[in-house]
Amino acid sequence: MSRLTKLTDRPVLKNIIIQLLVFLFSTSGVFLKLASNTPTFSPLFILYYCVAIAVLFIYAVFWQQILRITNLSVAYSHRATSSIWVLINSAVIFHEQIKPVTIIAVLLIVTGIVLVSLDEAQSDKDKGHGKTTSNKENPHSTAEVNL
Repeated sequence: MSRLTKLTDRPVLKNIIIQLLVFLFSTSGVFLKLASNTPTFSPLFILYYCVAIAVLFIYAVFWQQILRITNLSVAYSHRATSSIWVLINSAVIFHEQIKPVTIIAVLLIVTGIVLVSLDEAQSDKDKGHGKTTSNKENPHSTAEVNL
């Protein structure tokens, strides 16, 4: 059994790893912002851009592995947290002001992610018990669906 497969049995750990990857993704924006504050094509500008590209490359490689073990809807709902990480980075690194409406928006994003994650956890739990249900939405279908 591969390490990646073992991760699917640990949803909390999987969610933490996804968040670490999303944080990594958001740091590319920090380097791009730093580059925008330097003279174009200066050595520091080129360094910041190269670091941003390297971060995005590392993120892409690991993101593909995450997509192998989780539902696409769940993975991309977590990507929405990049706005949270960008908000935190902008306040901490660039000392930008956070407005109350922004905090409300972040809370809505977190609520959505929690709801999607809880739904995935329930679906995984139901699959483990082998529950089946008939397709009530399509009366012409005779197939059974594994939940």
